[in-house]
Amino acid sequence: MWKRYKIRLMGGRKVLITTPGDTNMEGRESEIHNRLGRWFNSIWPRTKTEVGLDRVTWIRCMEIPLHAWKEDVFVKIAKCWGDLLEIDDDTRTGNG
Repeated sequence: MWKRYKIRLMGGRKVLITTPGDTNMEGRESEIHNRLGRWFNSIWPRTKTEVGLDRVTWIRCMEIPLHAWKEDVFVKIAKCWGDLLEIDDDTRTGNG
């Protein structure tokens, strides 16, 4: 059933769910919420002015000395391009 839906990244943490052709999603809101609600914070119909202004980027930092392996250092590095959203557990504990 879900093969007929397309999920595309809009930028940041937004995705666009569309149906092929002229299929209308009106009246399917409860179906979509039931199937996708556990994976998304919120789901709403797209407006014509809806755009994704954010971008999510993975940054790989190499050769950082162990004494500098702290979360605040990674926050400062990320600030060069935007905000730090998350650090994986291996990086946080120094096992990365």
